[in-house]
Amino acid sequence: MKIGDKVKFLSETGGGKIAGFQGKNIVLVEDEDGFQIPTPVNEVVVVEGEDYSTANVINRRAEEQEQKAAET
Repeated sequence: MKIGDKVKFLSETGGGKIAGFQGKNIVLVEDEDGFQIPTPVNEVVVVEGEDYSTANVINRRAEEQEQKAAET
């Protein structure tokens, strides 16, 4: 679990993105309205995180280079 991951609440509806942490047991979940909701780490589940696999990073860099080349 890291900043930027999309999470859902386990005991209530809704979710958001992780905006930060308060200590090691509380995560700050930013909802769609921009409010940060302090929530115990064990009350959220990650539904989508950043993919830092080598293949994904290489593909992303190649796409960025193609876009830069197309702009010039």
